[in-house]
Amino acid sequence: MSRRESVILSREEKLAYVEQILLKKMTVPEVVEKTGVHESTVYEWLRKYRDNPGDFMPGSGNSHKDDTGSRALEKRVKELERENEFLKKVAAYFAKSPV
Repeated sequence: MSRRESVILSREEKLAYVEQILLKKMTVPEVVEKTGVHESTVYEWLRKYRDNPGDFMPGSGNSHKDDTGSRALEKRVKELERENEFLKKVAAYFAKSPV
């Protein structure tokens, strides 16, 4: 069993094929034959396009706008959790010591 050669298409190429499929100018099997990518990959492109057509496949490590904001919030939550743990330890220490 031989391994298929990797096919790398740009975002613009993928978008063009998705649009051709949606306009019924090409079918998924035609795209598979022309590009050499797996059928499930083409269906994944279609799903991603339908989910978010304005930000279709950002690629190159670029995250979606929503991801950037949520990462910052997650970082802030962790920071506050560490601060709360510290304050709990300090409060317990001072509660034990006589004033």
